[in-house]
Amino acid sequence: MLKHMQNTLIKRIDDGDIMGISIRKLQLLELEIAKEIKRICEENQIDYFLIDGTLLGAIRHKGFIPWDDDMDIGMTTENYNRFLEVAPNQLDERFFLQTSSIDKNIGYVFAKVRMKHTHFIEKVTDGLGIQDGIFVDILPYDKADSSMIRSSHMRKLQLLCKIKMLKAGYRLNNITKKPLNRLVNDILAWIPVSKEKIDSKIESEIQKGIISGNEYYIERDGMFKGTYVFRREYVDELIDVKFEDTLFKAPKNYDDFLKSAYGNYLEYPSDEERSVGHSVKGVELERPFESYFSQ
Repeated sequence: MLKHMQNTLIKRIDDGDIMGISIRKLQLLELEIAKEIKRICEENQIDYFLIDGTLLGAIRHKGFIPWDDDMDIGMTTENYNRFLEVAPNQLDERFFLQTSSIDKNIGYVFAKVRMKHTHFIEKVTDGLGIQDGIFVDILPYDKADSSMIRSSHMRKLQLLCKIKMLKAGYRLNNITKKPLNRLVNDILAWIPVSKEKIDSKIESEIQKGIISGNEYYIERDGMFKGTYVFRREYVDELIDVKFEDTLFKAPKNYDDFLKSAYGNYLEYPSDEERSVGHSVKGVELERPFESYFSQ
């Protein structure tokens, strides 16, 4: 059954080896993680929804964007906190939950569910000693009102999150090309403030939006880009959408959601824009590929 599913899916795109294993095998492992997240959410009445390129892939490709290397799942803050509460004790033994409160070397402000005995090696974190398994991102969606998103709120959050990554040792200059931006990163890295203080400031700023917010959700991805601010009605109602061989939850207003993030999302990008994200150095498996799937 497993082999038939894999063979069926692999026929959909080129299976070229570009990162140590093929991008298709990477996608299938990420799909296995996403199915586990879905299981835990359904068993605990936790709402979740596909977001970003994963949602775009579901609508435009009925699965992964062929050149995409990750999966992203969103949850409102309340559901996200509930997931963090139950997941450590309910995840299958093949996986583990990773947050900055669990792994002190982590410099991001959202959660990842990672697959054990695998390695997703990125240029910004290579050599830092973090647990680097293949992952699916789980991003909180925090409330905010119009005054918050139009003020310095998001710029402050973006700056604080960059400092948090730099304080954790993330080598952002490995993926930063402009000399001025590289200099800014060097300066921010030397600011005499502890990671704990930065965490406190980030949490305080997020809470300001949650307390006052009633119009929008901001995707807490660490970058806080204006294109990833969504009206609350975009995600208040969820529907089932097909992603590969599984039905996942997605915003009922996915058209508005995707137009807000991508504009004309049905138009394919140019070949130059179809690049793999995350600045991946390589992907490694410690075991035979088939052993990572549920039997």
